[in-house]
Amino acid sequence: MKKSLLLSSICVLAVSAQASIIISNPSFETPSLGAGGYSYNTAGATWVFANHSGEAATGSPWFSGSPPDGVQAAFLQNLAGDAAGSDSISQTLGLSIGTLYQFTFSAAMRPGFQAAPFTVFLDSNNLGTFTPLSTTFVPFTTSAVIATSNTMTLSFFAVGPSVNDIDSAIDNVGIQVATVPEPGSFVLLGAGLLALGSMFKLKQRN
Repeated sequence: MKKSLLLSSICVLAVSAQASIIISNPSFETPSLGAGGYSYNTAGATWVFANHSGEAATGSPWFSGSPPDGVQAAFLQNLAGDAAGSDSISQTLGLSIGTLYQFTFSAAMRPGFQAAPFTVFLDSNNLGTFTPLSTTFVPFTTSAVIATSNTMTLSFFAVGPSVNDIDSAIDNVGIQVATVPEPGSFVLLGAGLLALGSMFKLKQRN
């Protein structure tokens, strides 16, 4: 019983604390565009689309097959002459200061076009540059960052500049949340691990 209680305490410290963070329209299903439809700077999507970006449905030129969640995805296009970072998709999120966040999403190349790298930011924090190399949607995970404000903006920026036309489709944006432990929590966790090790050795002797 004591051993189970100790293990439970350690798990509580080690497991990420989940928070109720909402990403609106994470799979770009709103508004419904109909089979084969697409639109630039899509209105009513809760995301902000800048320059050459928007939403597209299955059967449109922006991706092949079906996206991982639903029947629509966002597209991020970078045309010749577009300044680096001028093509973007973004949404402002309500976060908890001092909490560690990491984002997940799926991305795919546009069929018949070159790979199109894009960079993910949370405000000014660079969470990584990603380049989908398949026309099939592939999952990606960003690096983690600690929130410094209650409201921060998640953005996908086309790297560019393109010499022609390069495009990526993005879908199923998610968030993982983990509270950064206080120093005292590390001490408690260490003590728990030492106690568990002592119990294990005592059991072996018996």
